[in-house]
Amino acid sequence: MLTSADAKRMVDAAISKAEELGVAGSVAVVDAGGHLKAFVRMDGSVLGSADGAKRKAHTAVTSGMSTSQMFQIVTGDAAFGAILGHGTEGTLFLPGGEPIAGADGIVGAVAFSGGQPDQDAEIVNAATAVATS
Repeated sequence: MLTSADAKRMVDAAISKAEELGVAGSVAVVDAGGHLKAFVRMDGSVLGSADGAKRKAHTAVTSGMSTSQMFQIVTGDAAFGAILGHGTEGTLFLPGGEPIAGADGIVGAVAFSGGQPDQDAEIVNAATAVATS
């Protein structure tokens, strides 16, 4: 199970990494059903980062795979991928979303949006490192 304490740790780790990289954005944590468990839009981030983080988290939990992996499946061409990366309603195939695995499978996902794709992926990887206790 993904607890509120787990979600808070992930948000804190993501924000810490984002600040280290000089990036302002949004971080979202969802449970196994894709429902928002924790969310923060950092000061100075663009409004669109909020939707991006929530959509990436939803995509990661419903697919059970990293949005970075999904992006590579969709396309290897960054410009074309940015167009296709928006997927269907509720999905976003751009890097920065990771599912969280527990003992019994996927328990949720964490995502970050607001930086360059490689920054978003690095920030969300910092969050997954502290995912569950």
